[in-house]
Amino acid sequence: AAAASTSSCASPTHAQEAELVAELEALCGRTKAFGTRAEDRALWPEITRVCEELALLDSVKPAAEAVEPPATNPLFVGDWELIGTTSASLADQQGVTGLGKLPFTRPHKHGMFFRFGPQEASGADSGSGGGHGDSSDDGGSEGGVGTTSMYEVLEVFGKPQIKN
Repeated sequence: AAAASTSSCASPTHAQEAELVAELEALCGRTKAFGTRAEDRALWPEITRVCEELALLDSVKPAAEAVEPPATNPLFVGDWELIGTTSASLADQQGVTGLGKLPFTRPHKHGMFFRFGPQEASGADSGSGGGHGDSSDDGGSEGGVGTTSMYEVLEVFGKPQIKN
């Protein structure tokens, strides 16, 4: 393996982080259904190790390289796919709704998506929350994530079906 560069333009953690992200993507790519099937559990220890190493690297990053949390970061607004999990509850339920346990039904390989909507402009009527899973708790700062929606894709008789 090549040694990480120690040049002044990038910290040594950039190369380490890139290697760990590539390893995590490869591990998650080996799962049958983003970590929820029984055969996927064998990969959980490796996935957990890589995630813990990424969290450790993130904790020692210089303040200038820190990423803003999702609740206030506009880069998180948009559509995201869950590529891997080590959640026992997701695996036991075969997804979020439990519908993946029904006969002839199981989670699809690309089975869980999230849509993070932008925060509403300040001064807008906040109402009663709208029932959209509003996850903002930043005291009203603008530009980050305001709403969250989840979409689950299940295979029913082998054909993908979206459930939410």
